[in-house]
Amino acid sequence: SNELFVLNTSSLTWSQPLASGQPPSPRMHHSMVCEGKNIYIYGGETESGYQNDLYLLDVSSCTWKLLETNGTKPWPRWTPAMATHSGSILLFGGYGIHGYSNELYLLDTEQMSWRVAQVSGSIPSPRSESAMAVINDMLYV
Repeated sequence: SNELFVLNTSSLTWSQPLASGQPPSPRMHHSMVCEGKNIYIYGGETESGYQNDLYLLDVSSCTWKLLETNGTKPWPRWTPAMATHSGSILLFGGYGIHGYSNELYLLDTEQMSWRVAQVSGSIPSPRSESAMAVINDMLYV
C-alpha cells in the first residue's frame, strides 16, 4: 500500500492525513529516514521489482515529491539501513538483483548527488534488514 498514517504520540491515536503531490507507488521492504521536517523513503519492492527511487515527504505541508538524483546511484534494493549526518543521507547494505550488499552510499541533500563512500576499518558483512545510527560522528551498523 502507499497509504499514509500518522500516530499522535500524546493520545496514541492514528489518523490518515490528506497528502498532496506524487506519493510513492505501493511497495514493501522500503527504508526511510527523517531529517528535520522531511521524511525520505528509498527503494523497496513493488509489483515491477526492486526499486532505487527516492521520495520526500515534507511533513509541514504533507506534500510528496519524487526526487531526481545524480551521481553513482545505489542499485535497486530493499531493506537497506539509512541514517542522516551533516546534510547527507547514508545508505548501507540491502538486498537486490546483485544479492546482499555491504556498500555505503552518501547522498548530498543539497546537490542531490549520490556517491560511494570510501571507508576504512572493519567493514560489516553484506546484509539487509539492519539498523544504523550516527553518534558523535561515528557510524554504527
